[in-house]
Amino acid sequence: MARVVQRPDPALALTRREVLRGAIGLAGVAGIASLGVAACGESAYSATPTPSIITRWVRVPTADLQAGIPAWIDLAGSVREVTPGNDTPPPSFEPDRYAAWLVRQPDGTVVAFDPRCTHQACLVDVSATVPEFACRCHPGRFAFDGAVLDGPPPRPLNRYPTRAAGPGAIEIGLA
Repeated sequence: MARVVQRPDPALALTRREVLRGAIGLAGVAGIASLGVAACGESAYSATPTPSIITRWVRVPTADLQAGIPAWIDLAGSVREVTPGNDTPPPSFEPDRYAAWLVRQPDGTVVAFDPRCTHQACLVDVSATVPEFACRCHPGRFAFDGAVLDGPPPRPLNRYPTRAAGPGAIEIGLA
């Protein structure tokens, strides 16, 4: 008995080149989709330097800081003055400059927070109505210990590395 071999319909057959083009196209679509998710989703913003890449330490006086009252400090230049109650970064502050929110915690330690929201790196201000930080761009809110209270930020405020620099002062590590 003769065996009958059915050949595929030539109109439905794909060449190797067409299969490769389809696979590359799908990979490209998947890559673009993942970029879109990353762009629209939560940012991976993390500007705080890790201790291994710190290039200099900046001495900052902290004797006048009161617990729970943030103070803004611009870390550029040679004169650094911390004024408790100075609770608003300048409107024209350039986001790539070094600055910090200093907050004396209830246990007496002083924390230096990067003033940029962990969502999309907008500056955070001290809220005018409640004791918390508020993002300028989105409804992100942070407690004075850096914890996320509400909104889109994916994690707490970034902290600069700090170390004691004698009585009434700390040093802040910058990259």
